[in-house]
Amino acid sequence: MVNSIQIPVRDFCYRGVRARRSRLITRRQLLEGGLAATGGLAVLGAGHLRAEAEDQNPWARLADKTASYGAVRPPSFARALPIPPVKRPTRTGPQGDEIDLVLCPGSGQPLPGAATPILGFDGIWPGPTILATRGRPTLVTVKNGLGESANVHNHGHHAPATSDGHPLHTIKPGESRLYTYPNNQTGGTYWYHDHTFGLTGAHLFRGLGALYIIRDPAEDALGLPTGEHDVPILIQDRLFDANNGLEYTVDAGTTFTGVLGNTLCANGVHTPFFQVAARRYRFRFVNGANSRNLRLALGNGDPIVQIASDGSLLSAPLIQTSVELAASERADCIIDFGRLKTGSSVVLRNLDPTWPELPDVLRFDVVRRENDESRVPERLADVPRIPEHEAVKKHRRLRFQLADGKWTINGLRYDPARIDFRVKLGTTEIWEIENGEQTQMHPFHQHMVPFQVLDINGAPPPPAHRGWKDSVAIPPAGRARLIMRFYDYTGTYVFHCHKLEHEDHAMMLQQEVVA
Repeated sequence: MVNSIQIPVRDFCYRGVRARRSRLITRRQLLEGGLAATGGLAVLGAGHLRAEAEDQNPWARLADKTASYGAVRPPSFARALPIPPVKRPTRTGPQGDEIDLVLCPGSGQPLPGAATPILGFDGIWPGPTILATRGRPTLVTVKNGLGESANVHNHGHHAPATSDGHPLHTIKPGESRLYTYPNNQTGGTYWYHDHTFGLTGAHLFRGLGALYIIRDPAEDALGLPTGEHDVPILIQDRLFDANNGLEYTVDAGTTFTGVLGNTLCANGVHTPFFQVAARRYRFRFVNGANSRNLRLALGNGDPIVQIASDGSLLSAPLIQTSVELAASERADCIIDFGRLKTGSSVVLRNLDPTWPELPDVLRFDVVRRENDESRVPERLADVPRIPEHEAVKKHRRLRFQLADGKWTINGLRYDPARIDFRVKLGTTEIWEIENGEQTQMHPFHQHMVPFQVLDINGAPPPPAHRGWKDSVAIPPAGRARLIMRFYDYTGTYVFHCHKLEHEDHAMMLQQEVVA
C-alpha cells in the first residue's frame, strides 16, 4: 500500500474557484516534487535562515510545520506602520539619475522583543523606495555586501537584457553591477527584488524586496492623493522561530505548496497601525509574499477604489468591496476616510482563505480632520487594447504542471543553456497558458514586456485585469490568453511561475528576442 499524507489546500483558490479542502498526495509524489531539484539551493549561514534541500524525515517535518503554521499570530497593532525611506540620487546629470545601493545584512523589528536578522537593500526591510520619472533614466549601482551571490530584478520593468536581473546574472560577494532603467514605460508601481536562481525565495523571504515607483507628469495632473497621502505598502507573510529569527525551510511540502507563513507583515512589521486624517489616501499595495494570495477589504465594509493594476493606471476607477492579489501583483487603491469620526479605527482585512488564514493586515486610526483637495476623476488613462489580428503568433501554448513529481512548463524544467522560444523584435504574440494542476493557482510572470489579458477560462477578464499587467493568476485547471508586443530590446529573458519555491525548483523557461 502506498503511503499517503493529507495536505490542506485551502489556499488553492482563484476568484470563486475553490478546490477541495484536502487532497491525497502519495509519499513518492511529494518527495519527488520537493527533492528533485536541489541544485542551486544553499544553506544560508546568516541569522536563523534555513534553506534545506533535503529532509531526513519529511513527514515529521511536515507535521511540525503544520503545527507551526496553525499557530497563527494574533494581531497586535502595537507599532506604527514604517514608511520606507526614499532613495535619493547620488548624482544627477544628462544621462539620468545615479543611485548607489548595497546588499548587506541588517536587522528589523517585525515583532516585540529581540530584533530579527535580515538581508536587505541598504540593510533594511523593505529596502528604500526608488522614485523615477517617466522618460528619465535611472542608473543603479548595486554592491554586494553579502557572503553569497545575489542580484536585482526590477519586476515589471522594460529594460535591456543586461539590466533585467536574469537569474544567472549574479553579483559575486564584494563586487558591483550597474543596472540601467530607461523608464520608457507607463507610470506605476513596480518593485525590485533578488532573482538568483535557486535562492530567489530564500533571499526575498529574508528581506530583499522594495518598491520602485515611476511618476508620470500626466498622472500628476489628475489630482490624485500625493505626498504623505501616497503610501507604499509591501505585504508579506513570514514564519519566525522562538528568538524572532526568520525561519525558511525548503522541503517536500513547501516545494509543493510554496512557503507560507503564520505571521502577516506590512512594510516589515506584524499588523501595525497607521494614523490617518479623515480624507482620501492612495495606497500602493504590493503582494510581496513568496506564494500567498491576498484579498484585501476594509473591516467596516466600506468600498476600496482601485485605480491601477501592476504597471499602469486603469482607464477608470473601479469600486470594489475587496481587491485580490496573487504573489507579485500590485494594486493602487484610494481609500476615503472622510466619513469616519476622529478617534475611530478600521482594520484592513485579508479575506483570502489561504491556509493558515491570516485575516488582519493593519489598522487605520483616524486622528484628525484635514482639508482634502485631492480627487478621483471618472477617467484616469487611455488604455488602448492590442488588437488580436496584430499577432503574428496566435497560439504559443504553455502548460504548467507537475510532471513526474517535478514542476514543469511544457514538460520542461529550466536549463540556462537552452533557448525555449525565439521571438522576433517588433512583433506581437498571443500566449495561451494552461494550468494542468487542479489544486493550486500559478501566478505567471513575464519579464521585459507587459501584456494584456484577453480572457480567463474563455471569459473576458475582470475589470481589474484590463490594464497593463506583468503577472496574472492562472486558475486551477484553467487557462488564460495574453497578448504582448516585443519592442525595443533584444536578448535573453525568462518567464516563470511566481510562487518562488516553484520558480527556484526550475518552473521557468527562457526566450530570446532576436532582431
